[in-house]
Amino acid sequence: MKILSSGADVDGFLAQVGESAQPVLMLDFDGTLAPFQQDPSAVTMYPGAKSVLDAIQAQGATRLAIVSGRTIEDLQPLLDINPLPELWGCHGMERLTVEGVYLQAPIPEDTAGQIERIANWAKGPLCTARFEVKTSGVAFHWRGASPQEITEIETAIRQKWGPLAWRYDLQLRNFDGGLEIRYAKYGKAYPVRKACTRAGPGVPVAYAGDDETDEDAFRALRAPSLGILVREEARETEADIWLQPPTELVGFLERWLKALTKE
Repeated sequence: MKILSSGADVDGFLAQVGESAQPVLMLDFDGTLAPFQQDPSAVTMYPGAKSVLDAIQAQGATRLAIVSGRTIEDLQPLLDINPLPELWGCHGMERLTVEGVYLQAPIPEDTAGQIERIANWAKGPLCTARFEVKTSGVAFHWRGASPQEITEIETAIRQKWGPLAWRYDLQLRNFDGGLEIRYAKYGKAYPVRKACTRAGPGVPVAYAGDDETDEDAFRALRAPSLGILVREEARETEADIWLQPPTELVGFLERWLKALTKE
């Protein structure tokens, strides 16, 4: 990974956005457009994010997409963007098009069976973490737990399921506030590659995310592109620039809109 520097030509990238017929803007949700909450169902977008995304949608040129580890069923009620953009859930395994067509990638039978076994274990007395079962895997959440509790939970999960993961094409990936065991074929790089291919050569594509899982997306970007790390503190990353939420993120979105409207 590279350490962020000020070398990215953001002005030049936004000039390309303004000249493009349909630039692509892809955004993670939790930690990027919305602050983390101990109760994931209580999450709301940062102030100012909704209004500028609504304006970008109303302007009509941008192909806007939200890319999340959440299921689309979980994500959709939390988005107050009008009209609703393209949605990618479960790290790319699910897709809801702007036309309202829902698509889900297939998963091998033995992989699905192992995910079910992990979910059944999570429901038992040996698992003390809150968990979430998805088609793509099982996410264990420990936000709010003590460091000792987190270590005990993570150790139990890794010792129980880590040695078996490769047999079922599963991977254990940490995220901000937990650990997920999920189908290894899909990640946030998948929707980014799809978007770059669909956009074609020379079309600017930006991706904004906060988490380790977003590094896959940053690596998948194809020039002309801009990877945007959104978090309170900078870290080593494959992104090109670092923005602190919400002010700097909303400011970038406003600059995107201004580039499109030539104001």
